[in-house]
Amino acid sequence: MFDPDKPIKSIDEDLLDRSKFSTAFAEAILNYQSSESLVIGLYGEWGSGKTSIINITLNHLQQSPIKPIIVKFNPWNFSDQNQLISQFFKKLSATLGKKDHGNDLKKLGENIDAYSKFFEPLILLPALADGGIGTILSAIKTLSIAAKNWGQLKTKDIDTQKSKINAALGQINKKIIIVIDDIDRLNDSEIRQVFQLVKVIADFPNTVYILAFDKNIAINALDKLQNKQGLSYLEKIIQVPFDIPPLTTNDLEKILFKQLDSLMVDIPLENFDKRHWGNIYHSGLKYFFTNLRDITRYINTLKFNCCLIKNYVNIVDLYAITAIQVFEPDVYEYIWQNKNVFAGICESDKYSYNSKDDLKKQCDQIFLKTKVISSQSLKDFLEKLFPKLSAYYSNNFFGYPSLGNWRKEGRICSPDIFDIFFRLYIPKDEISLEEMKALLSNATNINSFKNSLLEINANRKIERFLELTEDYTTTDIPINNIKNIIRVLFDIGDLFPEGETSYAHLDASMKIMRITHQLLNRINNPEENFKILKSAIENAQESIFISVREVRIRAQEYEKREPDNEIWGFSLEQLELLKQAVLCMIQYWADSGKLINHNNLQEILYAWYDWGNPENVKKFINSSIAKDENLVAFITSFLSKGMHQYATDYVGTVLWNINLDYINKFVPLEDISPRIQEIRLSNKFEKFDQKQQKAINVYLDALKSKQ
Repeated sequence: MFDPDKPIKSIDEDLLDRSKFSTAFAEAILNYQSSESLVIGLYGEWGSGKTSIINITLNHLQQSPIKPIIVKFNPWNFSDQNQLISQFFKKLSATLGKKDHGNDLKKLGENIDAYSKFFEPLILLPALADGGIGTILSAIKTLSIAAKNWGQLKTKDIDTQKSKINAALGQINKKIIIVIDDIDRLNDSEIRQVFQLVKVIADFPNTVYILAFDKNIAINALDKLQNKQGLSYLEKIIQVPFDIPPLTTNDLEKILFKQLDSLMVDIPLENFDKRHWGNIYHSGLKYFFTNLRDITRYINTLKFNCCLIKNYVNIVDLYAITAIQVFEPDVYEYIWQNKNVFAGICESDKYSYNSKDDLKKQCDQIFLKTKVISSQSLKDFLEKLFPKLSAYYSNNFFGYPSLGNWRKEGRICSPDIFDIFFRLYIPKDEISLEEMKALLSNATNINSFKNSLLEINANRKIERFLELTEDYTTTDIPINNIKNIIRVLFDIGDLFPEGETSYAHLDASMKIMRITHQLLNRINNPEENFKILKSAIENAQESIFISVREVRIRAQEYEKREPDNEIWGFSLEQLELLKQAVLCMIQYWADSGKLINHNNLQEILYAWYDWGNPENVKKFINSSIAKDENLVAFITSFLSKGMHQYATDYVGTVLWNINLDYINKFVPLEDISPRIQEIRLSNKFEKFDQKQQKAINVYLDALKSKQ
């Protein structure tokens, strides 16, 4: 899943067209004919691709007819100076001693191994930097080194041993290419020691050193040890300097876009807003990337985030906030902790200038936290990501329709979506953008759409579906699908959990009615609207309350209409036909025995009472409540919940109530009260569920208060 930030190994992986430079570099090495040791410096900043260029260069060298011997040594793998020199010689001798090399090279490897033992007990002193072998030999004697290795080699002085190696290397017909990479990752003393090694200790014939490092880091390290003469010292060591061609903006974009494209494979193109992407990229995103390592860090984090939430959020916004997460962590944290400043809208008619200025001051704090890009670039970037900021800085206000669009698009500026971007956690009831579109597309077939809604209802996602559907009613849902959607919602709407009802939260039936009204407004044909609604009522098999509530509200609105102004395009005659259709349903449910146990029995009974024959309603109730369980179901339908809270309270107290006058409208209290008291005192009470037990107790308490 993640890019390990490894350099490329072959031309096939080259996305920056570095192969031309690498090939020319390799050819220059192959054309070097002198037997004198040559030191080449390959300069480039961290993340500029030094190792990748070296790999391509070595591939070209290995494919040449000459086929030089290649030794790759990374000093960063060794922790101290003693190890660094000895491990270098071990690497060199081991390479020369390989099976596929001749006996002469194997013998040479043994001599180099013996030569290396002179340096195992030695910690090079700064004073040795400009000295030759004689200086080193003098230092060994001065330090009174009497190690076992020195004792074994006392008959062979260091000059003699090196002369043997030089003579042997002078006779071979191959170059030994020694690559020392990542020098700039060492500490100051170790950096100096690498150059000592190349200049004094291992300047063998027919060797070509390629030293790769950040020039500025090396000079700064040498300055500390060479009395500010780091550049001059480096120029003595490096005979042929090469600067890696600088990465252009186009180079970085090529790599970045290729990586981003790989994340878009399973995301439909219609979900990718090119205009939004252009605004996000050019307003600030592009300024975060200055080298390849920046891209690798970013893409690795983005891959992880995409794996968790990309199907639930706007992919462009995910690109944007991930860049802030990686490169501006303080800004990222501030945004997360100040949702009210960034998410949602400012309403021009509700926000005073003072309150808007307060929010602007809070927002201004974030621009002080930027470290990678300029404050102005960050401001432009965040205004594109969070449109609410436009109200603070340019009096550009967005309204409620924008909230619906942002939520539908999975934008981070939507208060409903904002937290997903930061928590990287999907609530169990959340529906992805693709899942939502798939659900609505099923509406071309009634049975398919019905089965889809039953499935998400079983998975407890139906409430979220109803909330999100309102975002699609204005334009996205095809006109031809409206009839099927309304019909299915009226058919199974009673099966959906109602949820809590408050001023800020609509229950399921009210959400269904809002969706219905919004969709019928799209058609804007009174006769067609009437036919769709009447058909939905008549074909509903598993629900009745949705139809009852829909027609009751339309009837109430009709009564409040201005003279000669039809409500929702329905005439009085059409409204009466809808009432009759509902009454037929109620009678069917009553005859089948399903009505008495409906959760919304009270409202259904009122509709039946008001639109039909009240005596038929009373007859139904008297017949049904002959059974104790039906009597309890009847009074439970009148149980309501309220809240009582004093000004000094942080949390209110839940109050349960039953209005006895409402019940008395359908059945005399004196006919049922004794039975309810008897049920409360009997063993039957424990068999009822918690809500029914609550209804019995509340009924008796209300009766006691009334007496």
